[in-house]
Amino acid sequence: MEYTIRWKDMSKHPELENFFQEKIEKLRKFIFVEDFVKAEYVYYQHNKMYKLRINISIHKGNPIISEAESLDPKTATVDCIEKAIDQLRKRKTQLHLTK
Repeated sequence: MEYTIRWKDMSKHPELENFFQEKIEKLRKFIFVEDFVKAEYVYYQHNKMYKLRINISIHKGNPIISEAESLDPKTATVDCIEKAIDQLRKRKTQLHLTK
């Protein structure tokens, strides 16, 4: 799966990027997901929090947007991907009901 990551107020972390890549592979099981994800990691220095926002394009519908915040960027990644998967499951159910 292809992706772009924007690093805001933090430097690029290859280990975190590899972790992100591993986690977004879970999105492949949804056949209506396009093969491209946009992500943005933000570090808030005043409260030492990391936030991840992802935008997932899907066929014939509005994109899935998910975000999560944590003191640890890997935790934010896992939480954000899980939120996105929950939204994708709901969208899958909606698609099956409208057929």
